[in-house]
Amino acid sequence: MKPLAERDSSGEETLPPRTPRVRSDRWSWRFVGTQLGRLRWQVQQVLKNARPPVDLRNVTKDALEAYYRAPRSAGFVIDVNLDRMRTFGSLGFSCAPEGGSPFAKTLLAYEQGRCRTYQDSPLRRFYETWQPANLAETLLIVPAQAGDQLLGLPPIPWLVPWSGGADWERWIGQTRTQVARRTRRLGDGYALNRFCGPVSERYGEMRLASLLKVYRSIRGGGYRPASHIRANLLVREGECRVLISDGNHRAAALAAAGFDTIPVWVAGKDKYGPSVVWRGDVSSWPVVRSGLLAQDQALAIFDRIFDANSPLPAWDDSRRESSVPPRSL
Repeated sequence: MKPLAERDSSGEETLPPRTPRVRSDRWSWRFVGTQLGRLRWQVQQVLKNARPPVDLRNVTKDALEAYYRAPRSAGFVIDVNLDRMRTFGSLGFSCAPEGGSPFAKTLLAYEQGRCRTYQDSPLRRFYETWQPANLAETLLIVPAQAGDQLLGLPPIPWLVPWSGGADWERWIGQTRTQVARRTRRLGDGYALNRFCGPVSERYGEMRLASLLKVYRSIRGGGYRPASHIRANLLVREGECRVLISDGNHRAAALAAAGFDTIPVWVAGKDKYGPSVVWRGDVSSWPVVRSGLLAQDQALAIFDRIFDANSPLPAWDDSRRESSVPPRSL
């Protein structure tokens, strides 16, 4: 409908001022609805195609035999001794109580009454002492033997020589995004990652609280996981070690609670690479092929993790932590 004209003081016709139109958010809501619909469909497809891991704990104790027995798409669950499990990414601490893991040492100190706050915890000493400046230092490669790319990448402990080539850039980008998001949400309660410092005081307290929550749950009610600790197999000359990709807190809590064997889920490819990594395939690892790491450097990292030969850092100034009596599942 055409607006009615008005006359001004000069007698000329003028149109009335236009009323601002309220912009509808209809299209924005339609876009959100479309994206939610796609996400719902993707989740449904994942759930439809997901297959639970095959439980082979009563079939074999040999991880490689379990690997060949299990369907490739499902993965398998097998019992693993803690001294054959590795934690803290590329640092590769043994999961045994005396293996040097800052998580396990902190819980043992708590169990023995020597740690009640973050201030007096081995975890705090670790974060204050182990502060690599770049990826080369995280992988324990001396700067003189590291290229500019390694020296320029941030300290990401889950990037290992057998990680996928695309994973390096992808995970670095995600980590920076996570730091920015945590900074906005938690103020000083964030860290680049949980496996090295520096971290804020608040983050350290949050990490200790998380550890204690898991530990108390296991001590009070036993270990009844909704899902198992996930890990990858490292194979050298027919022997296997297990590198945890998800469940480092639980592994430390189980060690401190006295368990000596725990179930592990070896699934598909994840942030640490393929489900099974053979040392003899080093020349085919993408990071070696790209020249980012020399073959001897990649093998040295593999062997250090396999043998749990991470050097004892200065934070480990207490040898008072003692192992606890073993406790079966």
